[in-house]
Amino acid sequence: MQFSTRLRGLFFCFAFIAQCSHAESRLPNEGFIKVTGGSVWYKIKGDGNKIPLLLIHGGPGGSSCSFSALSQLGKNRKIIFYDQLGAGKSEQPDDLSLWQIDRFVEELDTVRKTLHLQKVHLLAHSWGAAIAGQYLLDKGTEGIASVIFVGPYLSTADWVKDTNELRRQLSPATQAIMHKHELAGTTASNEYQDAGNEFYKLFLFHHPQKDAENCKDSAWNQTIYETMWGDSEFFASGNLKSFNAAKDLAQIKIPTLFLVGEFDEVQESTVYKYQQQMPNASISVIKNAAHMSMIDEPKAFLSTVNNFLLQTDSTP
Repeated sequence: MQFSTRLRGLFFCFAFIAQCSHAESRLPNEGFIKVTGGSVWYKIKGDGNKIPLLLIHGGPGGSSCSFSALSQLGKNRKIIFYDQLGAGKSEQPDDLSLWQIDRFVEELDTVRKTLHLQKVHLLAHSWGAAIAGQYLLDKGTEGIASVIFVGPYLSTADWVKDTNELRRQLSPATQAIMHKHELAGTTASNEYQDAGNEFYKLFLFHHPQKDAENCKDSAWNQTIYETMWGDSEFFASGNLKSFNAAKDLAQIKIPTLFLVGEFDEVQESTVYKYQQQMPNASISVIKNAAHMSMIDEPKAFLSTVNNFLLQTDSTP
């Protein structure tokens, strides 16, 4: 009897420890995750039981606020937002050495592991596609159910080519102002930046900007943008100037969807080139949308994303 009582006592102790450990592993739906250089903010929305969706926003220096419409997909699955280090609601250190793509790839890996996302879909927009693409190439695709590249930046050379072709649609006067400052090396001037805004009105948002309310508390970090890219969208002078994940896309064999706006900064022809390199990729064009297709045409965007996710949820 005494021996049996001890066994029951030991069983109770082990069960109690296991329950405590399980409880401690459950993270709150909003909080901060420690990464190299500081802490990043995250938030989980939705309570559906299908494979979660992890969102990787654009920039460099941007935030996840533009993804707000994707919360509507939470009835099927958890939607995980996070702001990359240095911007949005995350910690904003002033160490310039942190702004390297390898650190952002490791940050994504840390977020995924901390949130126990053993099986997950990835959706990556613009610069976020560079992070996601390099992550898949460096870390492999184990546990990644699919990836959605939205208006993807995957090659600096391709991005520069596309944006410079598109800016020919600007007025001759605007083009002359830009050319003048590029020759003089004064692209940080207000006049040049104002001219660049004419480009954004055509190819960043096709409709008047709608996300100001969602992003009012989310800081943009111009220092990160200039350190990694430069002070002009039309040529790269930062540490991404030779970045090229596009050359290795054939190595990514998981289900892949490319989403591009009809008036996107990355041209359809470029995205089709990427899609054709990959063995399991498809492409969809969002009509009447520019680079921020999730804001320009949220209904079409959400429908396309949702249908793809539901289709790939059951893929072995």
